[in-house]
Amino acid sequence: ALPIYVDLRGCEALVDVEPLVSAGRAACHGLRSLSLRGCRSLRVVSPLRALLALESLDLSCTLVSDVSMLCECPKLKTLTLTGCASLSDVAPLVGLDGECEISRWAFIA
Repeated sequence: ALPIYVDLRGCEALVDVEPLVSAGRAACHGLRSLSLRGCRSLRVVSPLRALLALESLDLSCTLVSDVSMLCECPKLKTLTLTGCASLSDVAPLVGLDGECEISRWAFIA
């Protein structure tokens, strides 16, 4: 069965999401929701663009500074970026389908 939800909240030692995506590439294609909230060492999320079924992503309280590649996730509807102090620009996300609402670094498409 394909995974629907993965919760890695609070994994403070997590620095690289590439193994998550590449370890089970076929299985990850069904991933719809991923929480990386509180993964305080996480800086780069570009590998997540391979998660084509991803609908919800929580990157709150991470060190992520660039989320532009997430425009490549065609089904992404909810992106939570609360407390991402390193993030300065969410303008590239306007390319996501649907109406966009940006409020205190919480982005909902």
